[in-house]
Amino acid sequence: HFGLLGLVIRQGELVPNFLPARTGEFVPQPPSFRDHRWLAKLSWKPGGRDLFEGSFMGRHQDGERVGQTGYEAADATERLRQWNLTGNVTWQRSWSPQSALTVRLGGVVARERRDPYDDPAVPGIELLTRVNPPRYQNTSFRTRAAPSSLGLTAFWTLRGQLAGLEHEVRLGGEYTLGAWDFERRRNGGMTWRPLRTRGFDPGTPATWVFNDAIGTAWGGDVRLDSDVRTAAVFVQHRIEILSWLRFNPGFRYGWWTGALTPAAGPRFTAVRDQGLEPRIGVVAELNALGGLVAKAHWGQYHQPMFAALFDRVEGAGTYSDEEIWSYLGAAPGTPTQTFTLAEREALAALGLFRFEEVDRLDQAGRVEQYRQPYVDQTVLSLERAFGSRWKAGVAYVHRRNRNLVALVDRNLASNYTVVEDVLIRDRFGRLLSFGGQPLVLDLAISNEDILRVQELLRQGVLLDPNVLYAPPGLGTAELAALRYDPDFVLTNVPEATRRFEQLQLRLEARYRTWWAGASATLSTLEGNVNVVTGPDDYTTGGPGPWVRLNEQHNFF
Repeated sequence: HFGLLGLVIRQGELVPNFLPARTGEFVPQPPSFRDHRWLAKLSWKPGGRDLFEGSFMGRHQDGERVGQTGYEAADATERLRQWNLTGNVTWQRSWSPQSALTVRLGGVVARERRDPYDDPAVPGIELLTRVNPPRYQNTSFRTRAAPSSLGLTAFWTLRGQLAGLEHEVRLGGEYTLGAWDFERRRNGGMTWRPLRTRGFDPGTPATWVFNDAIGTAWGGDVRLDSDVRTAAVFVQHRIEILSWLRFNPGFRYGWWTGALTPAAGPRFTAVRDQGLEPRIGVVAELNALGGLVAKAHWGQYHQPMFAALFDRVEGAGTYSDEEIWSYLGAAPGTPTQTFTLAEREALAALGLFRFEEVDRLDQAGRVEQYRQPYVDQTVLSLERAFGSRWKAGVAYVHRRNRNLVALVDRNLASNYTVVEDVLIRDRFGRLLSFGGQPLVLDLAISNEDILRVQELLRQGVLLDPNVLYAPPGLGTAELAALRYDPDFVLTNVPEATRRFEQLQLRLEARYRTWWAGASATLSTLEGNVNVVTGPDDYTTGGPGPWVRLNEQHNFF
């Protein structure tokens, strides 16, 4: 049997316009997508013992003017090109009803590009604001992504009687190779970051100047070249103890390896681990209670190896810091003018570039006592049939994540100065409120920032006597004793927790010509880690709450 399906989707979006210089309620060139998908399936039985099945799926997507939020000019949008292929082939060989072999090969490969409409050598223009900065001329970055995976699974199923009991045993193994390459590069090598000034015109650099300076952004690039290997052997056993009671023990033993290839240097193994996954289940068909089926299962499930677990290993060079520098020279002759790093350093020596701030993104550490993260899962369920057409069920699921991995600063407590009971005001000096009460926070200030401000004071750069240049309560002796000495390690964090509980209710009705169902789910999630499968977007985020102390206020 063979089947072939195809689908073409054309999609457009309406995006509200938030640029004051642009007329119209919506952006004039909205995002649009063209999506082609196809699926082929094959089933072939050459004889009584063999069965071949395969499926292949492909997708090609083109997107124009994507990534718009309403704050971008049309020339600062992105062009999307993406394709992927997924396939699997299964061979089943049966020698008898008691003995069968299954071999499965499957994989996926994909490519995605987000390119600027202008030349990559042309810098973007992005106003220096934290929230929804307007963008002009070109996108700030371009990105490339290339995931792939290939896996082989084989298992042998045996059925028979032993000691008067019915048994089914499945013995098998699997091996998977995967890769994840990602790159983000800043267009033009820099981005113009002027302030929002009266009369600002993105096409006229002379209007960008404020206090004899124009802001610029540098760095923030990402380069990740990773590959992973996952292998396992497993035994799955089903024992029919009684006609109404089944016992299902099993275990897996797995191996996990992650490797990186830095831009300058050979490939190296970043992390590796191995471990046992016990699992056990019970199924009871309680016919004496009106056809009630009770199930209970407990097991451990390790997360597959993926790049986000080890992309901050020392030597990876995945991330680079993002820096803000003020340009103090004559306004650029054209909006497309750029400077190289060497030119910036030379101009800085002449007083024409001034360093302003850095967003630390490149933190990485040595690996210490790495163990692969896993989940303890318990599932309890009851199911009851009402006649031959109606069925109701309830299930309870409990998951607890363990061995969560993070980058940790061993000297975190001594690298920050905590100021308690800080009142938060807006830019107009008005107190911010939460729940009808003034917003009061404990604020952690990096000693690196405090020490840099003290150095600027010594150099005579900061002179305003009405500004507080050090946290309250820090005198001369305390300031002299401050140190900033990070000690980064990639390790499991005992303090990292994540606990999930869910109650599922369902009702089904099946008739010859129609089917109906209703369900309800109640869920709770508690913890202090908001992701366990890696970031969806490598262009945001950072090293995490065990490096940035203030992010621990967002634990949930």
